[in-house]
Amino acid sequence: MLLRLNRPDRLNAMNEELLEALHAGLAEVAADPDADALVVTGSGRAFSAGGDVDTLTRWQGLVSAERRVRFQRAAELAMRLAELPLPVVAAVNGAAAGAGLDLALGADLCLAGRSASFGSGFVAMGLVPDMGGSWLLPRVVGLSRARRLVLGAERIDAETAREWGMVARVVADDELEATALEAATGMAAAAARPAYTEAKRALLDGARSFADALQLGASTQSFLMDTAEHRRRTEQFRARADGRG
Repeated sequence: MLLRLNRPDRLNAMNEELLEALHAGLAEVAADPDADALVVTGSGRAFSAGGDVDTLTRWQGLVSAERRVRFQRAAELAMRLAELPLPVVAAVNGAAAGAGLDLALGADLCLAGRSASFGSGFVAMGLVPDMGGSWLLPRVVGLSRARRLVLGAERIDAETAREWGMVARVVADDELEATALEAATGMAAAAARPAYTEAKRALLDGARSFADALQLGASTQSFLMDTAEHRRRTEQFRARADGRG
């Protein structure tokens, strides 16, 4: 499935309407039994320029508790994307800045067109990353490079993002969407859905200690061994090993 940020006249900057549309889109994907993977991309010449300045200006007039509710709604979108129980590929076309960068980081795989660029920009606006970027970015590119993007407000191009490990592959802009859909389909075909879901959850829970991670692995493996998908794939492996498949 394809989820497209559709506010091209504002470089897909996130206002409340776009945030709610993305929430609805992710809920629809999660509820669709036929959905096996998701590609997230932007309309027009940008993935997303981040938070909409007009919206942020309007939020300045709210009391602190009301602003927190709105920022929490954005945070819930990031968590909903990260926990989606199927492969998620970000296809970054043009700029991914601020919240747009955070959204791309929340995907399981990030591909970029040659015109793509990446930047944080929060500190330049007097803010901090609020859609998971402060947690995800250092884990993806390392603390030193994360500091350059967040504190130094650097912007990097697609090839640099690939060298830093943020992007898995850079392709021609006109091939990006098809390449992302192909990658998502391949990931879905290779993945046992219950195991994929639990593995995503384990990778996200990076705050756990090593001992906690071992306990989580033991309990999750026990659960997964009862699933039909695990048993089917085990039998397929045995059949190949025995020369039966």
